[in-house]
Amino acid sequence: MKRTLALLLLSLSAVLANISQWVPDADSLVTGEDPEGEWGDSELLAVRLFDYYPPIETRSFMHFDLPEAPPDTYIDYGILELDLDRVDYPGGEIGIYKVTESWDESTVNWNNQPTYDPAKMMFHGWIHDVDIVDIRLEGEVLQEWVCDPSENYGMIFATYNYSSPLSIFFYSRESDSSPILWLHPDPYPVESLSWGVIKAIEW
Repeated sequence: MKRTLALLLLSLSAVLANISQWVPDADSLVTGEDPEGEWGDSELLAVRLFDYYPPIETRSFMHFDLPEAPPDTYIDYGILELDLDRVDYPGGEIGIYKVTESWDESTVNWNNQPTYDPAKMMFHGWIHDVDIVDIRLEGEVLQEWVCDPSENYGMIFATYNYSSPLSIFFYSRESDSSPILWLHPDPYPVESLSWGVIKAIEW
């Protein structure tokens, strides 16, 4: 005997929507402490500044392989979630910028690191000693990337204020706590269920 159970799905479409999220397909740090060192397989990334003369700096690179979206796509902002390992000082001010050259996470080092555009700043601000930080990225560069993927060489995390020491470590894609990126609005929407959809289950 067959019975039919009618299920009224009372869920908001915003809750059921599959919002696209992305993890890096490449990341690495480079450091003036070891200019030839290659750190593409490290589970940690870092932004550091030692207050020497000249100062010794550590930077990190990150790339997300974002599919192409229609040319009229608008991105207001992105949220980049980082799982912090530690902050060795009370906090530090970093900048995130658009990279303008290709790089390879397995071979990039301080001496061959790609250039970046200081005018294309996606974020600058203080990072404090918390477990997880959500960084709001300006949408202009993200919009360029999804409308023209040939412009996407990733982002660099660098010292913003050179007047004070800085030491921030966060987990890379090689770890169990990979960075995650969300774009708003989502340029790759998935059709979701809405109020009042009725489905039947038979048994």
